This record gives sequence, structure tokens and C-alpha cells, in this order.
Amino acid sequence: MAGKQIHGFVIINEFNHQVSLNNALIDMYCKCGDLSYAKRVFDNDAYCKDEISWSLIIAGYGLHGKGNEAVSLFNGMLQMGIKEGLNIYNSTVTVYGISPIMEACACVADMLGRAGQLDRAGVH
Repeated sequence: MAGKQIHGFVIINEFNHQVSLNNALIDMYCKCGDLSYAKRVFDNDAYCKDEISWSLIIAGYGLHGKGNEAVSLFNGMLQMGIKEGLNIYNSTVTVYGISPIMEACACVADMLGRAGQLDRAGVH
């Protein structure tokens, strides 16, 4: 697979600290269905994950029927203090067409509650 050769080139030449390049690798592996390699790239501590990194890995797991893992990653993202959690949640629904499950909705309500914005969660 050409993608794995590119990944190898990235590692050998120490380009694996670049966020956009790692995001492209995560996206490629997720689209190929190789979630183990996508997760290896994502778990690399050589770069700082951004909203796109989180969105790609969560969506990748969700698209391949790994809902529990996607929710677990979403919870991990929230624990890391990613302020763009709501944007990521919205993009998984609107961009990737993933129907939200109850656990994901609960995570969003929890995130909004912690931010003092329960009114945005529709909880009264």
C-alpha cells in the first residue's frame, strides 16, 4: 500500500511532529478501514493533536461500527479539555453523517453542563 510507504517516509525523515501530516495519515488509514494504524498515528506523542485529529479518529471508529470506541475517544477528548468538543460533535453529525447515539448526546450534555451552558443542551 502506497499510504504505508508514505507513512514510513514520514517516520524515517522525522516529519511525524507535523499535525496536518498526521491528520492526513489518520484520515487515510480510517478511510482504508485500518483503524489500528490510524490509532497508532493518533497516539503518537510527537505532535499536539488538534480538533481535526480528534474528529478524524472519532469519526473513523464511528464509521466502521466501533461506536463504543468512538464514544470512549470522545470522552477522552472531553477529559483533555478540548474546547471545540461541540464543533467536533457537530461535524461528525453534519460532515460525516453519523447519527448520534445516546452516549454521545450524554457526553455533549455533560460538556455543556461543565461549561455552565445546560440551556444549550436542551436540559431544563
